[in-house]
Amino acid sequence: MTMAYSFQQDERIESGFKRIAADQIDRAISSLQEQEKLREGIHDLRKRMKKLRGLLRLARSGIGDDVYQQENDCFRNIARDFSSVRDLTVLHEKLQVINQEITNDACKSEIEGAIQQLAEQEEQEIASLQEDGSRITNSISALQESRERLMNLSLATDFQDVISNGLKRNYKRGGNAFLVAYETGDDEDIHEWRKRTKYLWYHLRLLKSAWLAVLEPLAEEAHRLSTYLGNDHDYTVLADAMGNRQMSDKTKDLLAGQINEKREELHQNAYPLGQKIYAEKPKQFSRRMEAYWEAWQNNQLVENSSLLAAS
Repeated sequence: MTMAYSFQQDERIESGFKRIAADQIDRAISSLQEQEKLREGIHDLRKRMKKLRGLLRLARSGIGDDVYQQENDCFRNIARDFSSVRDLTVLHEKLQVINQEITNDACKSEIEGAIQQLAEQEEQEIASLQEDGSRITNSISALQESRERLMNLSLATDFQDVISNGLKRNYKRGGNAFLVAYETGDDEDIHEWRKRTKYLWYHLRLLKSAWLAVLEPLAEEAHRLSTYLGNDHDYTVLADAMGNRQMSDKTKDLLAGQINEKREELHQNAYPLGQKIYAEKPKQFSRRMEAYWEAWQNNQLVENSSLLAAS
């Protein structure tokens, strides 16, 4: 089975990079073209932009800083153009989760009103996107242009030249962000840790075919950590949004208490897992991934040699 978002044994790094980039861009364009499913399409588009940025970060040494900056800015800006819809969706969903646990009828009714308002705002934003159409058209054009640029790149063939530095850099930044977040508990510090962990998840997915039995479970744990931290960020955004809404003090206090409980539980799950995931020195982690890669590639050479000998 071919894994679309993963390097494969029978392809050069350049070929794999281009295949993965083209696949993600094509899927992102398709997501924007399905007008009747635009809400789901926007969610899918934003995931594709993050996966593309993860690929760029991993291969930064191979593609160069100028190319990295141009394409990273392109994908980040496209995602931002549709962030308002996704933000409203997240607020709506998280508020529904909390309201299921509220027992005070008056507060519950007030929160249900806020949920309805968020749903209406979301619908209005989607309708505005469909009616205007310029953001969708401009984003598709930007993606097509990026695809053409990326397909014309030349990359080295060596893991160390293309992948090693990006892998080590992000793992180091993730480990540092974990230590800072653990020390301060600050929302911005936790958010920074979340971003680095998400990129680690993407990097492990890209490399996991090198040793599926080891790297797939590690990727799943990185995803689990990223989900804890992502949910924490969503509840932080929800707390800010609800604090600015017209609600009774009692409802606001109740919401704040529920959000704090959710976040505390997420922190208790995230910190021990982060300690395990970031237990290695960055250089050791990068060398381990490189050793898996080389053994994987050497096995392909042995298999090809055996086929030639048999013929």
